Amino acid sequence: MNQDEQFESEGIKRFSALLPSDFVGKRLLKKERVLAIFYADWCPFCRRIYPYLRSLSPGSHYAVYRVDMSDEDNDLWDSFGIVVVPTLIAFDEGEEFWRADGVPMVGLKIDDFRKADSVLKAKAQK
Repeated sequence: MNQDEQFESEGIKRFSALLPSDFVGKRLLKKERVLAIFYADWCPFCRRIYPYLRSLSPGSHYAVYRVDMSDEDNDLWDSFGIVVVPTLIAFDEGEEFWRADGVPMVGLKIDDFRKADSVLKAKAQK
């Protein structure tokens, strides 16, 4: 399996997971800059974003985590007002400062991932 095939097969699972216990209300209990990708295993639009993950280049600027929302009873649906997955939320010092909500029957576009990468890198420069 070449590197591209491995990336595609791992998809979102290549990122470390955040759990509901990593949050208090809308605050993330991590001090680093974080891009959290809220997704669900049953969501076809979430699987469609796997190629877009390549547009992220966190390096020292930020970390990328996944948040599994497959359980519809997950309190994070309400805490963050998530209506559609996938959704991207950027945090700095535990506070949300940017987000891209999935669009019903569309999901997210590659430009959403590029914008996330850009705003997180800009935040790191401040």
